[in-house]
Amino acid sequence: MFDIECYKNYFLLGLKNIGSGNTLYFEMHNDDNSNFDREKIKRLLTNNTIAGFNSENYDIPMIKGALMGMTNQQLKNLSDTIIVKNKKYWEVNRQFNLPPLKLDHIDLCNVAPTFGTLKIYGGRLNAKKMQDLPIEPSATISVEDAAELRSYCLGGDLELTELLHTALLPQLELRRTMSAQYKVDLMAKSDAQIAEAVFKHELTEAGVDVHKVDIPEGTEFK
Repeated sequence: MFDIECYKNYFLLGLKNIGSGNTLYFEMHNDDNSNFDREKIKRLLTNNTIAGFNSENYDIPMIKGALMGMTNQQLKNLSDTIIVKNKKYWEVNRQFNLPPLKLDHIDLCNVAPTFGTLKIYGGRLNAKKMQDLPIEPSATISVEDAAELRSYCLGGDLELTELLHTALLPQLELRRTMSAQYKVDLMAKSDAQIAEAVFKHELTEAGVDVHKVDIPEGTEFK
């Protein structure tokens, strides 16, 4: 499991191993990256299966930015572009020139039925603890605030993510089986995206040229 918290002078990556229950965090505070070993982070993320919530659109671009050496303020700008301006991951990848990062990654937001926030799913699953973000997003983070955010991330959001992951194990196993059958990575796809990928695979196998048309951003249809 993994989760990110981002402020203008603080960046936190929290990780939890499902098998052992151990947690680990990396943080960059006031551009001090002494506890943000980029090479170690990259090894951990690329050598393990990682799961998050809304991670395809938010956490993965944020990790890319952090690994390429962005400052705290640059990471906050990236975060606000995604959250406040509601930009999609492919848009911010292009806008911020984010590098490719090959990961074995599952976005539980895509797998979960219907739409909801992580807290909503936690409520449906009778989570023992649910907490809103304890510090407002525009705040400047102190040492004491950083400790509170670590507790919130490692003991809150990661716990909810694991709870949702456990509830979705049947759906994840089906995706694993279909991925092997069709030789397409379906682990992070929604049901509709799976149908699209399977149709594309079958049509391609039958000799049909299947491709998406590149439509420029801002195109309007009447």
